[in-house]
Amino acid sequence: MSKQNIILQPLGLAMVLTVGFAFVIALLVALIVLAPIEAGNEIKVKQISEDIVILRDGTPIIRRFEKYKYAEDRTLDGKQIDVSYKELTNKLEPAWLPGPFNLKKVWLPLESTERIVPVVSRSPKEAYWYFVHDGNLEGKGYFIGYDSKSWYCIGYYGRLGPSQNIPPEEEWFAMDVRKLIWTVLTWNSYRYSGREESFLGRIMISGNQLLFFVLPRGSVTTLMESNDMICVNLLELQKPDQDYEFNPNLWVLRTSDRIILFDMSGKQLSSYVIPKDLRNPEFGFYELGDEKALIYRGRKYTVDKGQEQLTWIDTSGKILRREEVVLAGSESYYLFPENTRNWISALLVPEPIFMIFDVLVMGPERFLESEINEEMNYTSALARTLPNVWAPLLAVCILSAVLAWLCYRRQKRMALPWTWVWVAFVFLGGVPGYLGYLFHRRWPVMEKCPTCGKNVPHDREVCCSCGSEFPVPELKGIEVFA
Repeated sequence: MSKQNIILQPLGLAMVLTVGFAFVIALLVALIVLAPIEAGNEIKVKQISEDIVILRDGTPIIRRFEKYKYAEDRTLDGKQIDVSYKELTNKLEPAWLPGPFNLKKVWLPLESTERIVPVVSRSPKEAYWYFVHDGNLEGKGYFIGYDSKSWYCIGYYGRLGPSQNIPPEEEWFAMDVRKLIWTVLTWNSYRYSGREESFLGRIMISGNQLLFFVLPRGSVTTLMESNDMICVNLLELQKPDQDYEFNPNLWVLRTSDRIILFDMSGKQLSSYVIPKDLRNPEFGFYELGDEKALIYRGRKYTVDKGQEQLTWIDTSGKILRREEVVLAGSESYYLFPENTRNWISALLVPEPIFMIFDVLVMGPERFLESEINEEMNYTSALARTLPNVWAPLLAVCILSAVLAWLCYRRQKRMALPWTWVWVAFVFLGGVPGYLGYLFHRRWPVMEKCPTCGKNVPHDREVCCSCGSEFPVPELKGIEVFA
């Protein structure tokens, strides 16, 4: 057996035992510590959620739910009001627009099932059209259509128009994966807009072009060219005297500094300059009419509260009004302070390696992925994570250091090899790691050496302390020699 295998095999066994002990410890803590507390109602689950609703006249209200049931409506200044069902039905819906911050996130290559995107909704009068993407980050794709009744392929569509065969790659539409998801949302939103005509157009960003295309008629129009287009989305409009199923819609294009509105035929209607402090994050855009718009942005979140920002602007980007609104959390949560939850995590999984990973990776990632922390980098996210987690992390590290010291003493007392490997294993594995170290092998009997008088392991021929050979056991007359 090679020298490397001598340590890898017992180390692998100890790791398996460590995982098992970690599961048992977490289960025992949950049953012995957390379950009785919850049974005694010392953990109270709060089920309160609040949302902002923009009424048809542009008035924002806060709608509150408790335990998933409607509780009340109130104005931004806290005054309780009664809102009719018709007003809620006719409320304004935003077009959600990602910003440059969202496009900076890392996107993995698309899976095969994610590369085929439905474009036209199901209808007996329509064909089924799909956009087929090559799956690359800065990729490209083409359209393919199927008859809605027979399911036979009726053709393909590339940059040069319709064809009966898959167009060559140089004729595919450029499509960045980071923008594809928002294009898909736009198309799918259109599927539920209440329109049933077969030849309604779609809009998408392809490279540096904004394309308006109609399928299966087979026409593509370039509406504009720009290198800083970020996304397009659908904005549903509704007038008070119209039925809900036949709302007029607008296409909304977001660039680095503007929001541009197009009608359903691709004609540009108006544009709004985005205020400088809103040009990076994602936000919801409302068209209010009279050359005014509302931008809704989530800014700060804790476990149970969100701080929302409402900004009214005109077409020049001038801020007409701004409100900050604090909402209750949108999901159930324990009323433990965050530092208490970290102590509970330390009890459930008393392993430095797990807690270090949580502090260095998972904790900052939660802040970086937040919709409202677009200005935060890894360093500042780590600074937000450390204050509530350093104490339980330090406690677990001290406990693990004590266990590692016990491991070191045992290794030296028994003169075993790979001492520092096992010391590091126990320190990183914490309590489960120490148990895995103890139970991964049989330990030798400790007896006094006849020469030096020290307790030493008798699993070898010589004393590990003085180096003298152990005496041969006395013969009892019952031995069998081959």
